[in-house]
Amino acid sequence: MKQRIMISLAPFFLSSCLTAYAGSQLKQEPVLHHNDLPINYVEPSSQVILKTEEKIKDLFNLQYDNEYTIQKIGTQTYWIGVQYYNATVIINDEGVLVIDPLGPDSAKALFNAITSITDKPITAIIYSHYHLDHIGGTNTLIALNNKKYPNNAKHHIRIIANKQINDNIKQYASLSNNGSRIPKVPLPTETFSKSMKTIHFGKQQLILKRLKGAGHTKDNTLILLPEERVIHFADMINPDQLPFYNFAGAEHFPHGYIRDLNYLVSDKFSTKWDFINGGHGNIGTKTDIQKLLDYIHDLTKATKEALNSADYPTNKADGNHFIWFKHWQNTITKQVKERLRNKYSHMYGFDAGVVESHAAMVLNELMDH
Repeated sequence: MKQRIMISLAPFFLSSCLTAYAGSQLKQEPVLHHNDLPINYVEPSSQVILKTEEKIKDLFNLQYDNEYTIQKIGTQTYWIGVQYYNATVIINDEGVLVIDPLGPDSAKALFNAITSITDKPITAIIYSHYHLDHIGGTNTLIALNNKKYPNNAKHHIRIIANKQINDNIKQYASLSNNGSRIPKVPLPTETFSKSMKTIHFGKQQLILKRLKGAGHTKDNTLILLPEERVIHFADMINPDQLPFYNFAGAEHFPHGYIRDLNYLVSDKFSTKWDFINGGHGNIGTKTDIQKLLDYIHDLTKATKEALNSADYPTNKADGNHFIWFKHWQNTITKQVKERLRNKYSHMYGFDAGVVESHAAMVLNELMDH
């Protein structure tokens, strides 16, 4: 009887937690409001710099039908999309710098995109974080570069990353038959252990910074190009899309994740950039960050409302209580999706199950903390 009473009180207890959580979260991390200014969707151009009120037109079909998509976003800076992944590329007198060489299946297309706009070799690479879908193509990219520019192959390509990335590459190295460890991507040639590092590529200055929230991963690096007013911050946002399943595997959701997003649009930092490359989705702006913060706010509110109305099912015939939780969770996440439908059904991915995965993360956060 005691167990049955506790089960019946579970939704009430979690609802109380969620109310407290939502209130404290909104108090600590204020939701930013945005103006829905008209967006002008344009054909991509490797020659004309994108304006802040513009985005790439029909991006899904472009990336499905074409090997690559190129958009100029600065005097020396390009956004290059391949198979729904995006890299940032700088071209100047120093050669070519690539921020995130993308995955093994995308590296060749990325190289072809680069050689379509310059005859300069790749001389530097920056790793944003150690996830192979963003940097696993480094060996392929270097091999293609060395083959096309054999004279440049005599000189080692600079590979820049924070020490945490370097450590992760070593930790997840493959084991050979003789027991030696073989890194899956080249180790960085330049590492830094402090939270921020300034480097130069030709006359271009880049600031590499690990934010305190560590919203996606502990090693994730925000890369700022001050002169170009561009930032690269992988896996934190998919502009023009809902976040990927489970917020792209965000390791510190919601607190660290929201903290990092708020930093991007804070008075301290927002004046330093106009465009963001999130590694996925369209080219973004501060409005996209603000819309994402609004979505998280609406998601939290909808989860609270669904939690208050969802009954916790119990059926002895099921033979285990795990399935009771699963049914309860599914009921809540489906309700959350319906509560958000009016405002977000037009968003890319809405009916793909991502909203339910986001709602489950909010719910699980409450039970764990």
